[in-house]
Amino acid sequence: MDGLYDRDPKTATTKNPARLIETLAGIDKKTLALAGKGTSTVGKGGMRSKLLAAKETHKHGIDTHLIRGDRPHSLVSIADPKRYGKSIGTHVSRKQRR
Repeated sequence: MDGLYDRDPKTATTKNPARLIETLAGIDKKTLALAGKGTSTVGKGGMRSKLLAAKETHKHGIDTHLIRGDRPHSLVSIADPKRYGKSIGTHVSRKQRR
């Protein structure tokens, strides 16, 4: 999966396509609902597990990127999106510390 979508890409239609959410300011119940129901509270690698991990890192002021790791240049494109054409995946921006 390329990141978090506004609806399930597997059930999206041509008329109503799933759109990649490029940036999130945090993770709330509404965001978690986009990932669907998890089968485990511990997680097994699904989007819900990734969002729960991002929620924890967000609390500590750490940026998180939900990306496909099997694509060439995924990690470097986060660091240098101009070089690789665009930013990829979903970026969960860090919480501003006070």
